Amino acid sequence: MDGDTVGVAHLICSSLSAACCMVVLLLSSQIEPLRRFPNNMLMWKTACDLVTSCCLVGMNAAMYGNGDDQKAGHDLCKTGGAGQFSLLAFLISASAIASPGWFGCLAFNLNRSLHDPFTRRLKLPRFAHAYSLARAP
Repeated sequence: MDGDTVGVAHLICSSLSAACCMVVLLLSSQIEPLRRFPNNMLMWKTACDLVTSCCLVGMNAAMYGNGDDQKAGHDLCKTGGAGQFSLLAFLISASAIASPGWFGCLAFNLNRSLHDPFTRRLKLPRFAHAYSLARAP
């Protein structure tokens, strides 16, 4: 395969992933039963996936626009001097790490629901947000 075919395939697949995440988030915002606990944890996981997909769409579009120049992808995520960081690199790493964290929270919720069905539900979403954010770099 040549570089253009691979670039177009990456751009199409990352755009399709972002579109699917947007559909799931729009449907869950319109249909109330989809926002009930624990489904809202899946909504947050989908939001993390949307951030990752949008970052990848931007990176793939920039790399495809510059042809086979892989330096463009590295320049997008390059850190600056004096302790500056790339916002794009932070968003990709934070959302890519937080997304599986929500699966860990769902597993914890299932464990607590089975072993202690009278657990207060108000504490679990706070724990889930703290756990997912603590895992981000």
